[in-house]
Amino acid sequence: MQLNRALRNTTIRQRLAIAALAVCGAGAAHAGDMDYSINVSDKDFKSGATVVALHQRIRRTARSVCPSYFVSRGLAESARCRREVEADLVARIAHPALTAYVRGGEQLQVAERALAGSEVDPS
Repeated sequence: MQLNRALRNTTIRQRLAIAALAVCGAGAAHAGDMDYSINVSDKDFKSGATVVALHQRIRRTARSVCPSYFVSRGLAESARCRREVEADLVARIAHPALTAYVRGGEQLQVAERALAGSEVDPS
């Protein structure tokens, strides 16, 4: 009886150790370590509403590639990863309307002004 109990406790400890190692390994995700992309076209910059929709797609992409709290066991780590991925995608897209929208703190007017300004011929 005691042998069975000791064997069962050892098995449980082994499973917990393996699970802890898996969590530690999965929790070390950084934006540079992951593979992600997003398709962008001129249609994504037709209006302020399309810029907002593009930003929402960027946020969904970040949430899909970053580990969740249940994997990383750290809300700060999950949030940091999402911020890194979002910032990287915005920087790679490098469109003034999207950049203005992100910097403007979710203000549609900022993006629309940037769109109007990008249509003006600088000559």
